Amino acid sequence: MGAAHEYGTFLDVLLPVKSKGKSGAPKSKHEYSRSVPASLRPLRGRERFQAAQLEATISHRIFVEYAPDITARCQFRETGTDRVFHPFSVIDIDERHAEMEILASEVV
Repeated sequence: MGAAHEYGTFLDVLLPVKSKGKSGAPKSKHEYSRSVPASLRPLRGRERFQAAQLEATISHRIFVEYAPDITARCQFRETGTDRVFHPFSVIDIDERHAEMEILASEVV
């Protein structure tokens, strides 16, 4: 089964890792897991308007192949750049475990 979207870039998946700070207090950080092919596109006018009704900071729609460890707690970095994206919503399209749609905001 082929993906519905052309993957024109790669994103580094950054998984959350819990650790303890110097004071012993728990803190979380994100560590590199792997790179995945992705379709990364900014929201267009109508999409941005609709997204603003749900969450004002959503700026991009990302499509990746399904992976059970990709959740809204992950972060994504465009491979080879400093562009980081925080997901708000991770959707298993049609619940077929083939492709995921991620609504995210770019950290500027």
